[in-house]
Amino acid sequence: MISYLIGLMAMTVYNQTYGATSIATLMKRYDEISQTAMSMGSFTNLVNTIKGLAVGITLILYFIDLSGKVTEKNFSIEQFFKSTLRCVVSYMFIMNSDAIVGYLMSAGSALANDITNSDIGYDFFSSEHGERKTMLINGIEKLGIKDRLSYIILALIPWLISMIGEVILQIVLISRILEIGVMTVFAPIAISDVYREGTSSSGVQYMKKMLALGMQVAVILLINIATQAIISQIMGTDGAAGQTVASLLVSTQPGGTTSDEALKNGSLVFTTDSIKLFLDTLFGHGDRLKVLGIMLARLGLIWNSLPLCEEITGAR
Repeated sequence: MISYLIGLMAMTVYNQTYGATSIATLMKRYDEISQTAMSMGSFTNLVNTIKGLAVGITLILYFIDLSGKVTEKNFSIEQFFKSTLRCVVSYMFIMNSDAIVGYLMSAGSALANDITNSDIGYDFFSSEHGERKTMLINGIEKLGIKDRLSYIILALIPWLISMIGEVILQIVLISRILEIGVMTVFAPIAISDVYREGTSSSGVQYMKKMLALGMQVAVILLINIATQAIISQIMGTDGAAGQTVASLLVSTQPGGTTSDEALKNGSLVFTTDSIKLFLDTLFGHGDRLKVLGIMLARLGLIWNSLPLCEEITGAR
């Protein structure tokens, strides 16, 4: 029971602080919910209504612009064509605003998926690798009772921080989906003046904001990777510095049995020394304050990930 508790706490801390699986799973789940909601007839009708309103506003501004130019003594056919071209460009952006938003979101999702698939270390305790959970728990069982009790105490604060991080991540991703939905609905109006003031127009800024929302998950994944790299560097011993935390675990080499049989009889586990090094690094043993500080800084960055993305895309 104690071994299972330590293993569960360790995997929770790892998946929340370093792993990409939990974030990618949440992203996929909320994206599916968002796509289902946006495919509803009421949502589509609302977008079409906003498009009609944006086209109407654009035409009114077009005629106001033309009437102002006609009263000028130097009105020319060139000015007429410029105003008309602006109106046509605005119309094209308005009618394709939902597709533009979709492309920007897809770009961010593709970047996040590339990061998730970049290194198996960030996907170490996913549901697809259930044998690793068994190997960790069975390996912890081989530790002495004093070691196991000390690791429960050592894991308590990082585990609580990870639980808080899970709540923060849920809030960030849910608010992201709601913001995407609202901004998608009103995108026709925001993008309609994309031609004004060049790349400094509010329409271009709006698209940069949407790109920032699309990149938010990828930035959160990069924050996790950076957190793991820094903690590994701080806690690294015996050449472990710079390695991913999961790579510290080394499995035994049972002979004469298959992997399934070795898992069942407990001969295929992570070695005791590697489990101790893994847990010490994961829970910050020896540099506890530094590791806890980095974990708290990570939560702050995740909470402010959207402003960070806006800085990256130039939306601020």
